[in-house]
Amino acid sequence: MDIACEYNTETIHRAALFGAEYACELEKKFDANNFCATWMRLYDSGMGKIFVCEAGTIGCAFTNDMMTGEPQCFISFWFVSPRFRGKGYGKMLLDRAEQNARAIGCKAMIHGHPGLPSEGIKKLGFEVIETGYKKKL
Repeated sequence: MDIACEYNTETIHRAALFGAEYACELEKKFDANNFCATWMRLYDSGMGKIFVCEAGTIGCAFTNDMMTGEPQCFISFWFVSPRFRGKGYGKMLLDRAEQNARAIGCKAMIHGHPGLPSEGIKKLGFEVIETGYKKKL
């Protein structure tokens, strides 16, 4: 399955559709216009990338660790459509994001959603931290 990472409105809008689907699943509101505007700014500044495939999406913002100053990749969102779950698409998206993070010199990936089932994310190499999960690269 191809994973798109081009900077264009189609890629960002496809990611927004997954975001809306996820928000609906959680019975939360989702502002697609704000999502698209935010990620276009991140792309323009070189501070973020979105990876999208037909099964889901992952969005990464690039920051520096406040304590060490080392570059890191912060997973802003990561969603796989329910009909594709359990088939390896989430790991495939994470692997692509990780390859990109390593290529630009990131020393860690941070996932700031502590509510995720920890056993699954630990299998992907993350450790539990106070604010979510961290994977050293």
